[in-house]
Amino acid sequence: MSRILLKISGEMLSSQQEAFSIKSLLFLLQEITPAIKNGVQLGIVLGGGNLWRGRDQEDFGFFRGESDKIGMLATVMNAMVVSNFFTKSGIPSEVLSARMMQSICEPFSIARAEKGFLEGKVIFFAGGTGSPFFTTD
Repeated sequence: MSRILLKISGEMLSSQQEAFSIKSLLFLLQEITPAIKNGVQLGIVLGGGNLWRGRDQEDFGFFRGESDKIGMLATVMNAMVVSNFFTKSGIPSEVLSARMMQSICEPFSIARAEKGFLEGKVIFFAGGTGSPFFTTD
């Protein structure tokens, strides 16, 4: 069994008019489906740049660490959108977050990720590392 970790820019999810483009989501689904059908265990890290990029928000005057926390929330939002889109399309998935948000998604743990992979789910790793000053890249 092979396992792949894919990093996707949040900007890939958007169009010039909207934060989430159905065309982009369909493209992503089309690209990953063959790998899933061939038994690849897929983990995905999504950036949050379509919604917020902490390091680029100096005009707001926020402390960089707080701005980065907003960016971590953006990655969770992106993971939830794509995960729900995948699940609706017949690809089971789950969002695990490095930030505690138990009413929204599961907290990350190695055991939870392993369980999800064994259940055939695409696992979305959200919230970055859970610490400011680190990019999802």
